Amino acid sequence: MGQYSVLLKDVEGRTFRDVATADSSTALVGRLREKGWTVISVNEVADAGDKSSVRCPLIPLRRASRTELAVFCTQLGTMIDSGLPIMGAVESVASEMARSSFQSALFNVLRHLEEGSTFAQSLKKCPETFSTLLVSMVEAGEASGHLPEILLELAGYLENEDKAVRKIRAATSYPIFVAGFCSLMVAVIIIVLIPKFKTIFAGFGAELPLLTRIVIEASDFMRQYWPLEVVLLAGMSIGLLYWRRSATGQETLDRVKLRLPLIGNIIYMGAMARFCRMLSTLISGGVTVVEALRIVSRTATNSVIRDATLGAQEMITEGFGIAESFRKQRIFADMVVRMTAAGEEAGTIDEMLTKVADFYDQRVDNSIAVVTSLIEPAMIVGLGVVVLVVVLAMYLPIFQMSSVAR
Repeated sequence: MGQYSVLLKDVEGRTFRDVATADSSTALVGRLREKGWTVISVNEVADAGDKSSVRCPLIPLRRASRTELAVFCTQLGTMIDSGLPIMGAVESVASEMARSSFQSALFNVLRHLEEGSTFAQSLKKCPETFSTLLVSMVEAGEASGHLPEILLELAGYLENEDKAVRKIRAATSYPIFVAGFCSLMVAVIIIVLIPKFKTIFAGFGAELPLLTRIVIEASDFMRQYWPLEVVLLAGMSIGLLYWRRSATGQETLDRVKLRLPLIGNIIYMGAMARFCRMLSTLISGGVTVVEALRIVSRTATNSVIRDATLGAQEMITEGFGIAESFRKQRIFADMVVRMTAAGEEAGTIDEMLTKVADFYDQRVDNSIAVVTSLIEPAMIVGLGVVVLVVVLAMYLPIFQMSSVAR
C-alpha cells in the first residue's frame, strides 16, 4: 500500500487536491473514476511516514486572497529571519491555519519542498493558489539571499494594495447603491401610487393636464408590458456580459471607466498607484525591469494599462529607456514618466516609484472623500426632482378642478 497525491476535478469542473492510499496508481485512478472524479495527475508520496503524507483537507483549490498572502508572507518572513528553516516555517504556518483551501495548498508546498524542490518551484506547482507575483518575488529572494526581507516587503505591498482596492470599490459601489435605491423608489411611485390617482381622475370627466397624461401613460406602459421589459433587460444584460468578455468589449469598457465623470479619475489614479507600487516592489526585490513589467501586465485589471505595460516592455527590450518607453504609451501620467526618468539617472527607480504610488494613494483618498460628499446630495436632489414631477402631475388636475369649481 502506498500514498499518492492526486489532483482531481468533479462534475462541475471544480479542482481538488488530496492524499489517498492505494495498492498502485492504476488502482487508485480506477477507483476514483468509478466515483465520478476526473483524475488530472497522480504523484506517489515518497515516504508514508513523513510530513508529506499528512492528509490535506479535500477542499476546492482557489486563488489565495491578498489578506491571506499578506499574513502568510509576514509570518514566513519573520520566522525565516529568526533562523527557522523554510520547511519548518511553512509547516508552522500551515498548522496554525484553520481547515481551508489555503492550508491544503501549503501542505502541498511542504510536500514539494521535501521532494527537493526550491521554495519558488514548490509555489509554482500550486498555480491555483499562489500568484505569479509571489512566485517571482520568492524566486528573486532565493537568488539574492534576501528572502525574509523580500517576503516582508511583499507583505507590505499586498496590504497597501488591498487598502487601495477597498477604497476604489467604496467609491464606485456607493453611487451604484444610491442610484439603485432611487430607481426602486421611482418604480414604486409609478407602479403603485399613480394607478390609484388614475382611478380618482377617471371620475372628473375633464381633460387632464399634459404632464399628468404623460406620467399616467408611462405608468400604464410599465405595468402592462413588464414581462417584455424584463426580457429586454435580461437580454441586454446577457449581451453586455458576453460583449464584455470579448477583447473589443473589454478594451472599450475599460477605456470608458477611465473617462467616467468623477469616478474615472479615481480609477485611473488607483491604477497608477497599483502599477507603480507593484513595479517598485518587484525591482527592489531583484527582478529585472523587463520581467517586472511582464508580471505587472499579467496582474493588471484594466486592459488599457495592461496593453501599455506590454508596449513599454517591448520598447525596453529593443533598447529604449524606461521613462521614454512609458512616455510613448501616452497612458502613463506625466508624473510617473518624470519620476521614472529621475530614478533612471540616480539609479533609484524603485524609490521614485514608491513615492509616486504614495502620492496617488493620497490623491485617491482625497478624491473619494470629495466624490462621496458630492454624490449623496446630488442623488437626493435627483430623487427630489422626480418626486416633485410626480406630485405635480397628480395634483395639477386637483388644482384645475378647484379653479373650475370657483
